[in-house]
Amino acid sequence: MSREYTRKQVVRTAIISASIAAVVSVSIVALSLNVNIFGASLQTLELKQVNEIIQKEFYGSVEESQLQAGAISGAVSALGDIHSSYMSADETAAFRERLESSFEGIGAMIQALDGKIVISEVLEGSPALKAGLQQNDQIQAVDGNSVENQSLDEVIAQVKGPAGSEVVLTLWRNGEIVDLPITRASISQESAATMTLDQEETYGYIDMRQSFGASTAREFAHVLEQLGAVSTLVIDLRDNPGGYLDAVSEILSTLVSSAQPYVIIEDRNGNQREMRSDLTENAQYDYVVLVNENTASAAEIMSAALQQLADATIVGTTTYGKGTVQKQFDLLDGGVLKLTVEHWLTPNGTSINEVGVTPDVEVSPSIYYQLPTITLSETIQVDQANTKVLTAQYMLSYAGYEIDQIDGVFHESLVGVLKQFQTDQKLPVTGVIDVPTANALNTLLKAYTNDYKNDVQLQRAIELVQ
Repeated sequence: MSREYTRKQVVRTAIISASIAAVVSVSIVALSLNVNIFGASLQTLELKQVNEIIQKEFYGSVEESQLQAGAISGAVSALGDIHSSYMSADETAAFRERLESSFEGIGAMIQALDGKIVISEVLEGSPALKAGLQQNDQIQAVDGNSVENQSLDEVIAQVKGPAGSEVVLTLWRNGEIVDLPITRASISQESAATMTLDQEETYGYIDMRQSFGASTAREFAHVLEQLGAVSTLVIDLRDNPGGYLDAVSEILSTLVSSAQPYVIIEDRNGNQREMRSDLTENAQYDYVVLVNENTASAAEIMSAALQQLADATIVGTTTYGKGTVQKQFDLLDGGVLKLTVEHWLTPNGTSINEVGVTPDVEVSPSIYYQLPTITLSETIQVDQANTKVLTAQYMLSYAGYEIDQIDGVFHESLVGVLKQFQTDQKLPVTGVIDVPTANALNTLLKAYTNDYKNDVQLQRAIELVQ
């Protein structure tokens, strides 16, 4: 399916958290351990003693399930492996949803910021956008239930719901309370899509900046059908944090021949298994692959395989360097133990773990593609310093306003510039970075980064195929 070019901001820590990893997507049965970590079947005197002391003496209240989860997390943490983790039942559901092709909800990103629940992004074409939800709206209540003292996960659980149902968000917006009804819908998350960059192009651009999920291989095949008789594929894997090993394997099996394995999997005993396609020869494409420091795991498998087996030209910056494979073990409480069980090697037998895939043509992004959008819990004023001020300074300078210093510090001289910008934009003239001003600056940033002609990495890739 075609889609417009849009900028994806991916937090680097998502690669090493419980959200996305290189995962074996096989059917895994629940661990048949008939144990309670604090029970009689599996215990040490110390664990039992600690449990009893906490239950008897701890000033606050604590559930047995919390102690269990903490003990499991502690055991996994002791491994010293940032890619192994324990996920609760709720975290597991969210993790798996992110690897599905669609989900049901309102289509907005929500984050906790300084104790407040703030809308950080509203997805294009979403029910939230159609209803009028705005970036930097603060959620006060969901269906009349106050979110005060609730965790982010608790709020998200209330906002989500089946397609066709309605949720009413009570919002704090520009000093006023707004009740906003939103009808939930099914929202697609394409992990492979294309767009037209040049009316006379002989290449096809494939946007794969989302993780490899259950439907990615099918979507990739559909994109190839849409592109037709192109001779070169520009595959964009920037900010792709990985995903299912099965998905990238299915794709590579349609692109490279069986002459060499496209990836080699090695277990802890050094036993190796080679993964090969059934093709007698490579698919008839030339490749340019875009990567950056957030390209990880399964996305690195794909980029390394195409580089080594199909002479693909890699453009961008060195990738993250995650050369491990995790397996999911379903636990009895609905949670999941995600454990590193194997390493993977590139077709020529090398490991990229903690090293990354080195680009053939190194191109750093422009500063505008590295700036965060401005999400606020409070207004930003003179003498404050943070990346939000930096974004404001760069965007004001880009818009033609004279900025004395671009250093992330709110200098006194910025007040007058902001007042002029606010006057020109017909905003309340405050001389501070408030929500209306932040949203106006975010609109400028989005317009810049969504124009592919400003993307120097993509432009370099296009130059290579023309």
